Amino acid sequence: MSASTYQTIADSSGGYAKCRSGIEQLHAAGIKFSLKTILMAENQHEFHAIKDLARRYNADFRFDAAIFPCLDGNQAPLAHRVAAEKAVDLELEDPAMLDRWRDYLERHGDLMAFDKLYNCGTGLTSFHIDATGNLMPCVLVDTVTYNLSDGSFQTGWQEVIPRIREIRVDKEVECAQCDKRLLCGLCPAFFNLENGSAETKSDYLCAMGHHRFSTIFGLQPTGGHDVQG
Repeated sequence: MSASTYQTIADSSGGYAKCRSGIEQLHAAGIKFSLKTILMAENQHEFHAIKDLARRYNADFRFDAAIFPCLDGNQAPLAHRVAAEKAVDLELEDPAMLDRWRDYLERHGDLMAFDKLYNCGTGLTSFHIDATGNLMPCVLVDTVTYNLSDGSFQTGWQEVIPRIREIRVDKEVECAQCDKRLLCGLCPAFFNLENGSAETKSDYLCAMGHHRFSTIFGLQPTGGHDVQG
């Protein structure tokens, strides 16, 4: 929400003015758009102003605080994270978001310990193709790949990429049994980037999950959930 903060983060002279101009032009043309920001240490003081800007344009707004290490393992980006509790507090100050989380837990709260490492959409409903033609389950996973210069997308998608779904995990691994894993954004690929192991939790994501849990259930006077603390 200020040229100085934009410059600090993006290192782009004049970028802030261009960004605001683009938003104004979209609005003037009657084009529906959404606004999203990455919550960072450098812009957290402007968070509510950014949210108010979206409201003034009647634009959907969302933010994300999950900052990843670089794909080459460089951990430097993690220095820009805000505290996990702060990120969750900003997320759940919106009553509509609280309701969405509660509804989600009502529908998906019966958890069993899992034995598959990847329980998300990777290799199932999503994929990534890099600049050299490698088909991968997602942008963060390069342990299973198929180069499309060697054959068709159909072959890669149906015969190679599904191998990611076959990777097993010991049920004794902490995350496999955690009753709060719906709330943390559990991601083995994220874990691997941060810790060098897809089975070793991210303390940051874990803290977010626990704080969401305590906030959601602390604010809810009556339950219906049998998720244990």
